[in-house]
Formats: sequence, structure tokens, C-alpha cells
Amino acid sequence: MADETDGPDEPGRPVVSVIVPTYNEAENIAELLDRLGRALADLPHEVIVVDDDSPDETWRAARAHAAGDPAVRVIRRFEDRGLSSAVLAGMAVAEGRALAVIDADLQHDETALPEMVRSVVDGGSDVCIGTRWGPGGSYEEGPQIRRFGSRAATLLARKLVTKTRTTDPLSGYFVISRLAYEQTAPAINPRGFKILLEFLGRGRELRLSEVGYRFGPRRRGETKLSANIVRNYLIAVLDLRYGRHLSPVFAMYCLVGITGVAVNLGGFALGEAVSLPRLDLAFTPGLNPIRTSVLFGIELSIVSNFLGNNYATFYEDRYRGRGLLRGFGKFQAVSMVGLVVQVAVFQLLEQNDFPAASVADGLAAIVNNGIGIAVATLTNFLLNTTVTWNRRGRVRRFTYG
Repeated sequence: MADETDGPDEPGRPVVSVIVPTYNEAENIAELLDRLGRALADLPHEVIVVDDDSPDETWRAARAHAAGDPAVRVIRRFEDRGLSSAVLAGMAVAEGRALAVIDADLQHDETALPEMVRSVVDGGSDVCIGTRWGPGGSYEEGPQIRRFGSRAATLLARKLVTKTRTTDPLSGYFVISRLAYEQTAPAINPRGFKILLEFLGRGRELRLSEVGYRFGPRRRGETKLSANIVRNYLIAVLDLRYGRHLSPVFAMYCLVGITGVAVNLGGFALGEAVSLPRLDLAFTPGLNPIRTSVLFGIELSIVSNFLGNNYATFYEDRYRGRGLLRGFGKFQAVSMVGLVVQVAVFQLLEQNDFPAASVADGLAAIVNNGIGIAVATLTNFLLNTTVTWNRRGRVRRFTYG
């Protein structure tokens, strides 16, 4: 990022604008605003609460506090909900030289904020990240599975997106300079999983620093972690890493398909273990009857792929309740079309002696079958996006969130 400043301080202009995205944090918001006021007492600041019309009326509690604190502003949103878009909405109206983001659940240590702001305003950093995993950071004891998941997600982001430039790329606690924000914001996906990850993944020359802090336990309210959060994270990472060349939704579809292969093989092994009887079915005269265990493995993988795609790839358009049977019926039909396409492509290539007569028969068959699988996968994907999971009749743009 260029060594550029946005001019001298203007009288009354805050040094830092703190963005607090909220949803159902009415029990925590007043205490957080009090804490921020004490932590930033020596810095000209403003706090912008961006609430997505919380059912528990977090926005009302924030407004009540703002009535006695001119440094606090409240934005109540009725559309474009989501954590990342809420942060961007707050940043768009912020006036500070530096823009900070902090969660409202009281798990971020607000006493680290002044040092983080100084690192950006006076220290030359474009972004200062509050880290749980770096020097001086710690993670309050909690469910081991959640800590393991957090470390695994952090490792994935560092390897695929940030190239180990930070110890905590998934932190929800950071400060960014106004210049870095303005230069990177146009490329940000407002539906991204983590807004910091978006800045790190799309702002290629950002100068980073870190301040360790103690990540505390949630005392009130409920965690926002869910299966959909995990799904959105995976698609966000795929989009940041491969989005210029490959649809992240298609990548997720392929990942589900890979798990389906494992299920297929497992189903076949199970069928062989219990000695399922052979059916008197031969699709081509002269061939031995097909094994029931093969059909069992195929059908098991179809069920697995439907569930994986319904609750991961196409989560926003997922089938629920009784609709699951209708959705599975469509998916089963599409899968049969894909099977016919795969066999047809394989037979066509074989009959035309592709890839070449000089290639060993075994290798040629593998190549031809691989091409058939690729064509069938693409066919299934297009049919599933336009038929199975397109109940709203919309044109899918293959984004996420």
C-alpha cells in the first residue's frame, strides 16, 4: 500500500471510528459501549452500531445509550443483512482516520484497541489485527471442538488466502486505515464470510501488524456459529483463492461429489461384506450380470450427494420437511441423466479409438472414463442449478452468502 495520507486532522474529526455490527446483542450492547468509552477516553472517537433489525431490539438499547453519549451513532438496517455488509455499511459513513471493528459479544478485549489504533495512525500499518494465536494472545477455555475448528479454519485461510502474513486471519477484531479501506473496499464481497479475510485476500500489498489479546468467553446471548457459517466459510475461501478462474459454488459441488465417491466405494464394500445377491441384469449382451452391491453403492452416493448439495452447495435454496422427497426425486432423475451421459461419452470415445490406438488399452479406458465423468459432472451441475435447486426461477450468479 502506498505511503499516502489523507491530510491533516480536522478539528473535531475522530481519530478512530469503531464499527460494531450487531444482531440479538441487547444484553451486551450497553456494557460494550461503556467499555469502549473508557478504553478510548484519551482518543477522539466515534462508535457506530449497525444493527440488522434484531428481534431482541438491540438497536433500541443502543439508541437509549446514544441519547446520553454523543460519540455513539446507531444504524438500524432492514435490508442487506449480514455481518460483512453491516461492517461495510458502518465504514461507509465513518469519519475517523482509522476504522476499527469489534464484536458486541464482549469476547474481544477492548483495552487492546488504543494500541491497535496507534499502530495504524502512528506506526505505518495499513491493518492491525487483534490476534488470539500470536504473541500476547490467548483463547479462553471453551469447547475443545470449537477451538479445534477455529485453528483448522485459520490454518486453511493462511495457506490458501493470506500466505501466513498473519497468525489470525479470521479475527473479527481489527483496525484498518482509511486509505487502505478506500482502496480495497470496491473489490470486497459484501456477503463474504469474514470481512477481515476479504480485506486480506483482496488487498494484496497491505502492511500488517498484530496485537495479542485475551479472547474471552461469551457470557450472555447465543453464539452465531452454525453449519451454514461453516459452509459459507468454505465457499468464501474458495472464492478468494480460485474465484477468478472457477465458480466457488461449482468447486463446492465437486467437493461434495468427491465425498460421494467415498460413500459409493463404502456402500459397495458393505454390499460385498453382507453378500448381497446378484441381479440378473446385463445392460450389454454377453456381459456378466451386474452386482447388487454396485447398484447399492451408486444409490447410496446419490443420497449422500443430494444431502451434501442441499445443505452445503445450495443452502439458500435448500429443501425442507416434506419438500426433501420432491427435491430428491429431481436429483435422482438428474443423476440418471448424468449416468447416461457418462456411459455415452465413454462409448463414443472408445468407438473412435480415442485418445489413440498406440495408447495401452487400460490407460485409454481410464482417460475416456475420466472424460465421461467430467462431462457428466458438468451436465449434472447445470441441470441441478437450473432445475433441482432453482425453485425461484432466478438466474444464478454463483456467489455466496
